[in-house]
Amino acid sequence: MRAIFNLIAVVLALVSVLWAGPALNAEDGTVTGTITLDIEGRLVPGNWIRLLLVTDKVDMPEIDTSLKHTQPAYFDVISTLHSGFYIRVQNRLTEKNFLYASTLSTDEGTFKFPAVAPGGYYVIVTFPGMIHGYKVAWQIPARVVSGKTTHIVLNGANLALPTAKR
Repeated sequence: MRAIFNLIAVVLALVSVLWAGPALNAEDGTVTGTITLDIEGRLVPGNWIRLLLVTDKVDMPEIDTSLKHTQPAYFDVISTLHSGFYIRVQNRLTEKNFLYASTLSTDEGTFKFPAVAPGGYYVIVTFPGMIHGYKVAWQIPARVVSGKTTHIVLNGANLALPTAKR
């Protein structure tokens, strides 16, 4: 009788190890990407820009779209939006488990977050990120899958906030 209980215990232990095995050995993924901005018809790389990989979306400031790009107040509004987003991100950085990783883009405007656990993230760029004097900000979702590479493209089409140069 005791031998049967021992056999059952061993079988249950093996089943639980086999069942949990894939979860215990889940392979990390990678997030790679490029940063560019079209300036006067030329794609300019976003070099040496700090990127954050975070676990939750940051609330964005509201954007007043009534101002024209030629109005002097437009530049003040852009500055206020970018500093507001920066402050919101900085405040969230104090939260436990909000920041997953941080990296710098290369001189060519490429970036990489290696060894990222599978799940949902956001790639964030905020102040003082600038490309050739233009303020830039992004908040792009990134779904990381085990053993796969997720490629993110940051460009003028998916900016989180309008950009401007004085």
